Amino acid sequence: ELGAGFEMTAACHPPTYVNKIVVGSSDGALELWNLRSGKRVHRYAYAGAGGGVAAIAASGALDVVAVARTSGVAELVDAKRDVLLFSLDHGAPLACLCFCRSAPEGGEGAPRLATGGADGDIRVWDLEARALVEAIAAPHGGKAIVALSAGGVGGAGVKGGGAVGPRAALFTAIGGDNAARQWALDGPGGGPRLVRSRAGHGAAPSLAKWYGPPACGGAAAGGAGDAYGALQLLSASRGDRSLRCLHAARDALCGELSQGRGVEGRAKRMRLDDPGALKLPPVVALAASGAKDGAYANVVTCHAGERVARLWHLADRRLADVCLTQPQWGGRGTDDPSRAAGGRDEAATACELSQCGNFALVGHADGYVRKYNVQSGDARGTFPASLAAAAAAAA
Repeated sequence: ELGAGFEMTAACHPPTYVNKIVVGSSDGALELWNLRSGKRVHRYAYAGAGGGVAAIAASGALDVVAVARTSGVAELVDAKRDVLLFSLDHGAPLACLCFCRSAPEGGEGAPRLATGGADGDIRVWDLEARALVEAIAAPHGGKAIVALSAGGVGGAGVKGGGAVGPRAALFTAIGGDNAARQWALDGPGGGPRLVRSRAGHGAAPSLAKWYGPPACGGAAAGGAGDAYGALQLLSASRGDRSLRCLHAARDALCGELSQGRGVEGRAKRMRLDDPGALKLPPVVALAASGAKDGAYANVVTCHAGERVARLWHLADRRLADVCLTQPQWGGRGTDDPSRAAGGRDEAATACELSQCGNFALVGHADGYVRKYNVQSGDARGTFPASLAAAAAAAA
């Protein structure tokens, strides 16, 4: 029990502090507790910048810890002497921080501190010079950075057939967009360089469908008869308006299907904080077939409020150049209007691919099911041919 009114928000176990942890609270208090005896050893009284404690991290130096404040200040504290060594201003409320070391090619690694906060930026600080090395601007699309973690320096990198010294130190940033990115601090000045990233939907998925031959239930077996040949799952989310392919066995094959080049660039030119605003409307129906995998488009989707259906190349992870539209609607590109001339709602609501993979069937709100050739995108008739004739025959 930490006492009445003490709401713990962060904790850290500094090296050599046997059975002891440093804990911080939402009101900014910082205390040292003995876990074995269950008693408070010390309450820190150094003059800090104020604000709640968001995170605490132990450094490689004895007794030194870093405290992230919600006021946007990172404090370097001597936990033994109860002294504030110095502070660094991130400029926005902090959520996380970690110690790391740069590893420039042919040089010694210098101590660094990485801070991440609500502004979505990651800032890397030189602790010796007490200065900003570099800021990674909004690596997660402006979403808040929620966690940072550093990897150690170890092993030897190989370049051009020869060793180039210590492998670059790495740290991983996880943001509110459900993504993790790994960076290497091996630039000339110890600045960060993106190495790899993994991402998922930024919001709850609304549709999911296995991809593969129907005989395999959507999960195709490999050549050796294993179950890892094509364990791919297509999923769509209304929240982030994306279509993703998820691999059940190999995470490196997961990724978002591209909606066209220049989305992020256009968003920057238009000064939009969220590039997702330029994406297609949310997917309301999804169908896929592995019969023509790699030959031409093999995924079809319907989108909220649109009468045209979209084709995708799963092998290339991209949107096809044409969409499924009727000749009287005009156009073959992705900017076709969503409403028919005359104001009647013909929004696409359902879709399916034929077993051979050559034809797509798209159901619309006006009661017609329209047939298209997947390879060319051309219309191939409707079911029924006439709603009025079908209604008369049914009567």
